[in-house]
Order: sequence, then C-alpha cells, then structure tokens
Amino acid sequence: YHYRSIGITPIKHINKLAPYSNDFIGLNYHSHSFIKFTWNIVSPLKLCIPYGSITTDATNATIYPEGLYRALKQLSILHLPIIITENGIADSMDVRRHLFIRRHLYAVSKAIQDGIDIRGYYYWVRNN
Repeated sequence: YHYRSIGITPIKHINKLAPYSNDFIGLNYHSHSFIKFTWNIVSPLKLCIPYGSITTDATNATIYPEGLYRALKQLSILHLPIIITENGIADSMDVRRHLFIRRHLYAVSKAIQDGIDIRGYYYWVRNN
C-alpha cells in the first residue's frame, strides 16, 4: 500500500506474502441473470427469463446450479480450498426449495468429483 499526506514522508510497503495469506476462498451464489441485447439506444440491455426456467421470489432470478459449478471451477485456479459461504433461494411458499437444494448440491458433488477442493457448504435461509 501507499501512504502520502502533507508534511509526511511517503511510506511504501509491499507484503510479498500477501498473495499466499488466504486460508480459503468464500463463495456466495444464489442465481444468475440472463441479459438480452435490444436495439433500443436508451436501454440496450434487458433482463429476461428464458422459457422453461424455474424462477425464485427474487426479481429475474432463476434456479441455475450450472452457474455454481462454473463459479467453483473458475475459483479453483486459485489453488485454495473453497467454502460455499452462502447458497439459497428466496421461496416464500417453500415449493421450490427442495429442488434448489438437490440441484445445487449435485453441482457441488460434481465439482468435488472433478477434483475441486470444497471444504464446506452453508445454506442461506430467507426469513419472511
């Protein structure tokens, strides 16, 4: 980091061990968004929900466990253990939660089978 202030000598310090100081990487994953291009100059991008998608109570959010798998795969290049610190669904009627959990835990198990070092999983519950 750099520190500079009026009347104080500049101090520069670089911690060469900083890139290796993390014990793990935490990932929060709930959903993803589909964005569609439009020819509207004022609003060229539009959030949309693909036909057949299962949605959550959150606006424009769909159940998409493949996104969790992809995020885990991308994080694995850091060569650190991964803890899924938050994963869950907004489902006030509690009708899609079982599907969400099963599909996302399947994605986690697939990532583990593929050699990704996942050490923990925390499920997020929205209290209404």
